[in-house]
Amino acid sequence: MILGLALVFVLSGCGISVQGGNSKTASGNDGGIFRTDNKGANWASKSLMPTISGRAGSFASVDGNMIYFDPTDSKTIYFGTVGEGLLYSYDRGDTWQRSTALGRVTVRGLVVDPQFRCTIYAAVDNKIMKTVDCGRAWVQVYYDNDVALKISALVMNPSDKSLVAGTSRGEIMKSLDRGDSWRVITRLKDKIAEVKISPFDSKVMLVAGEKTGLYRSVVGSSTLESLADKMKTFVKANNFKDLTFSGSTSGLVFLANGYGILKSPDNGTTWSKINLLTPDANATINALAVNPKNDNEIYYVTNTTFYRSLDGGTNWTSKKLPSNRAGAVLMMDPDQPATIYMAVKQLQKK
Repeated sequence: MILGLALVFVLSGCGISVQGGNSKTASGNDGGIFRTDNKGANWASKSLMPTISGRAGSFASVDGNMIYFDPTDSKTIYFGTVGEGLLYSYDRGDTWQRSTALGRVTVRGLVVDPQFRCTIYAAVDNKIMKTVDCGRAWVQVYYDNDVALKISALVMNPSDKSLVAGTSRGEIMKSLDRGDSWRVITRLKDKIAEVKISPFDSKVMLVAGEKTGLYRSVVGSSTLESLADKMKTFVKANNFKDLTFSGSTSGLVFLANGYGILKSPDNGTTWSKINLLTPDANATINALAVNPKNDNEIYYVTNTTFYRSLDGGTNWTSKKLPSNRAGAVLMMDPDQPATIYMAVKQLQKK
């Protein structure tokens, strides 16, 4: 698969290892993407971009929004940036290229069609863009009249290959024809922060409102059921942070919110807390990851610190981030769970 103008050479093994503590890369920038191959014990900057001249470039000055693995090839990774477009790697992040045809845009979501891996959808501001040739050309398949609106979530249902998109205005939209047409499933009075579909049951969809908490799809209905009452004993549980389904246990869900980290064994009907090192109210969790092959391995990241538990939350270790920026995204390699990728983002000044 070739995206954009592929280069005929590959540079690898040039990441700068960080042994702990806040540090910057050799270029003086500490953004981009970082990778650990030993469950967070050590991190390396992975922001190399080979250039036409053969010299190594870098995107270590950019902020990251999302990380996405090709569902048919975990060596292929996509990195959506803030204002610098879409980057992609074919070698687990050792080197990267830019999808130049998409432009220097902000990418908030991405989907690769598992049947046609050169068919890719990208959430770009108030638009959804689509390529069928691995990024050589992009076409617009959705445009909203409100230029301030953002497509804030984008997923594909694995059973019927329908696309589901969430917006900052609160719509959940669906396309049954790979983006040619769209309809609104429902509207929430909140920004859609995340949409996730269970890997075990495609009828189970969880939708996160940024301030109103978690919702669950109702089978056979176009409405969403609020799960707020099921978490009412947990303070600030409606302040959403991150969400992930277990990759190995049907029905198991992990949720990071203003309270801390909760887990549900039944797709959100009942919840219990996971004990953290920090007081729950002070957790400030930005991103959460769980080993897809071992539910006892839980990881999360804050503005300054990476946390790891290998026993379901009984014990934790912590390490300062390898960047002065905040941890923004955590994603685990689905085939090599000891490998974790982290995108960072500059803290916004208040």
